[in-house]
Amino acid sequence: MRGEGYTMIIQQDADDKASDYQIVGLARELTVTTEALQKLGVTRNGMSWLIPERDATGDVIGQAKRFDDGKKSFVAGGNRGLTYSHPLDNYAGASMADPVFVVEGMSDVAAGLSMGLDIVGRPSATGGAEHLIELLRDRHVCIIAENDDNGAGQKGAKKIAEKIVGSVNTLRIVSPPKEYKDLRSWYAAPGGVLMQDLLELVAETPEYRPAGGPVPLATLIAQHPNLSSPVIDGLLRAGETMNVIAASKVGKSWLMYSLLASIATSGRWLDTFQCDAGPVLLIDNELHPQTIANRLPKVTTAMGLMSCPGIDVLPLRGTGTTLDRLASSIDKIEQGHYKAIVLDAWYRFIPQGLSENSNADIMGLYNLLDQYAESTGSALVAVHHASKGSQGDKAVTDVGAGAGAQSRAADAHVVLRPHEDEGHVVLEAAVRSFAPVEPLGLRWEFPLWRRTDDLDTDALKDRKTRQQQNNDVRQAEAIDTVWMKLEAGPMTPRALRDATGFGKSRLDTALSKMTAAGKVEYSEVRVRGNDTREYRRVE
Repeated sequence: MRGEGYTMIIQQDADDKASDYQIVGLARELTVTTEALQKLGVTRNGMSWLIPERDATGDVIGQAKRFDDGKKSFVAGGNRGLTYSHPLDNYAGASMADPVFVVEGMSDVAAGLSMGLDIVGRPSATGGAEHLIELLRDRHVCIIAENDDNGAGQKGAKKIAEKIVGSVNTLRIVSPPKEYKDLRSWYAAPGGVLMQDLLELVAETPEYRPAGGPVPLATLIAQHPNLSSPVIDGLLRAGETMNVIAASKVGKSWLMYSLLASIATSGRWLDTFQCDAGPVLLIDNELHPQTIANRLPKVTTAMGLMSCPGIDVLPLRGTGTTLDRLASSIDKIEQGHYKAIVLDAWYRFIPQGLSENSNADIMGLYNLLDQYAESTGSALVAVHHASKGSQGDKAVTDVGAGAGAQSRAADAHVVLRPHEDEGHVVLEAAVRSFAPVEPLGLRWEFPLWRRTDDLDTDALKDRKTRQQQNNDVRQAEAIDTVWMKLEAGPMTPRALRDATGFGKSRLDTALSKMTAAGKVEYSEVRVRGNDTREYRRVE
């Protein structure tokens, strides 16, 4: 008579066969080998699959669950770890010709094992770094970044790279072609990737270096053999930032509408700057949506465009969205989707508590702009107002309200200054990666600014004559000289004339300006029976 133990053996054997059959089905579903899933220790548990997650020593510290409908969860009480075939070969990652690959999730690891790779899976885009540091110490490593719609895979790969780069021997980051989300979909595609294909891609990829770390010149040249492609030829490239500065109510926004339409249609902006075609985004925190909806079609119609489908708009008026709070919207933008993003108007994007007159505050905001430009791959344009008063005698980089850092931080600083002729302005620009830009005369014909070649671009409104400029320089020199002479102590006008060699008129003008500016002060004194003034420096 067969006992209870024999019945249990028969039942166990049946369960094993059922499990084997099911794991074959999972392998077919994922388009990987059953051996790969078995190496990872994947087992069936009721209505789900259990995937062991390990620490760097190989101990199982938690289990992920994968249900038949594709949903995922984690077994309560465990800790997140790495998915890999334990033990990892001691020679894995001995050179970059045969690195250890790091991916996200079990299915990518199974695809890599099916290809014959040494491969490790992290539990999320940015998770598992502490275990990776120990497991991959002194090995050559390549991270495969996923192509997510929102760019999270690329960002996660860089964040993991920053955390482990100091512990591994060398590190590189590669991505599948854009049509594939991850390694598994690339491997599963007809004629999909083979090990040799992937190793060739790794060999062509420069070594990853964290931001700010020193890089050999040869590596820098290999990483960046060419400048980024122009978006506005002559002014701005992909990933760069540009300021557009003019006085309030001059027509900056109208100018930006024509720029957006020119980029969207590969037009020649202002009949001067050829634009590369691509979608564009206007982020407007100043105008009501209905105002934008009324204005933009006027511009595109005036430009002879029947329609302009490449322009997207994000109206933000009244939302209080400052530049730092804009990150949630920027993160949703797929890298490379927009050719250019225009922020109108800059003053409303400055967070509360920061000052547009503080170089430190402004540099922090432009660092944030640079991050947005890098994450989106777009050219970013900030629309800003000029300071009050005459702009005619200022250098191009001095035009713009607030701290001087704004013109130094941007890659292009474009200004519109009023011309002597009413309804005309002169466009000038300081650029970083192009040849110097010649001043350009523009004429306002609602709703467009149009190029005009018969305008004297030197005849700016309120610009001083050459004689006036020379007099200003001469007077500034006089003030500097008087200031220096007063360093020895208080002096009367007579003593200052003797010390400087200046005539009475030149000295009196210098002392008057210095007194008004609070640079000097005087007291009434009596010298050899005569009343006079004695001037001293105000430190």
